[in-house]
Amino acid sequence: MSLKFLQKLDARILDWELDDLIVRDCPFCKTKGDSPVFVRPDKLMVAKCAVCKAWYLPQVPSPRQIEMFYSSYDKTHRRTPPSVKADYIPMLISKLYQLNHLKEKRFLDVGFGRGHFLSEIKKHGGKIAGVELDREMISYTVKRGLLDIWQGTIFDVPLSERFDVILLGDLIEHLINPSELLSRAISLLNQGGLLAIITPNGATADIDDSDLVIFRVDLEHLQYLTPETIHFLAEKFQVNVIHFQEYGYPNLFEIDKKPADMWMTRTIATIPGFSVANKFRQWITYCFRKTGRYHLFSILKKE
Repeated sequence: MSLKFLQKLDARILDWELDDLIVRDCPFCKTKGDSPVFVRPDKLMVAKCAVCKAWYLPQVPSPRQIEMFYSSYDKTHRRTPPSVKADYIPMLISKLYQLNHLKEKRFLDVGFGRGHFLSEIKKHGGKIAGVELDREMISYTVKRGLLDIWQGTIFDVPLSERFDVILLGDLIEHLINPSELLSRAISLLNQGGLLAIITPNGATADIDDSDLVIFRVDLEHLQYLTPETIHFLAEKFQVNVIHFQEYGYPNLFEIDKKPADMWMTRTIATIPGFSVANKFRQWITYCFRKTGRYHLFSILKKE
């Protein structure tokens, strides 16, 4: 099969050092020999695992490049204004309420960013904690009064800690070794605890008329889970899938703009007089988030 080169869509093309890549097998099941199918706009190849059905990059930037990139991720790449919240938060909180996993439960948000999810959980009576690599985000959340936090990765959270709910929100697709993340998260759960995973849906690449948006935006992503991958991982780690959902559409708003321009436009949208239109756009996004299938939302339970 010949490689298909994908056209640029996201203006935030990452300038990886292509002479500093590491080779890996499938990051979820260690299957070897999956042939690349696509070449992303950042020149990294994408293959599909024949066993767990995940899409993944068989060659990824070195840990040095990854750590450097994420040390100031929000400031230099996302440039998200403080008021912008992840659109999955209301849906996730609603589901946790249905499962009676809110009040008095202890939460860990891995890669909490500006702490919007933790703030909402606190309002509902949850006990909150978080871990984050970006020092600027930590400083921001401390000023907001979210103090039970660790600087670093989930491996900096002591194994003596235990949680009732752990959130991996738009995180698992970013790591070189995502299976290690899952193993650590599950080890930090109490019996009966829940692991919530939000991630782009790699299965959208399997649609016959797909324009392969998933491989043309957010080029910091290193793997793309599919529904089959979620169920494979549940069996591998001996947890139960108690909720599974495909939802939403890709956020292509200002995708053709570079980070500095995106930040400026989004900041203007929060100014009185401009905010009404912005809130209407957010309401439309909220209304349609349960349609589409660009994202996966799953909850795994540790029995």
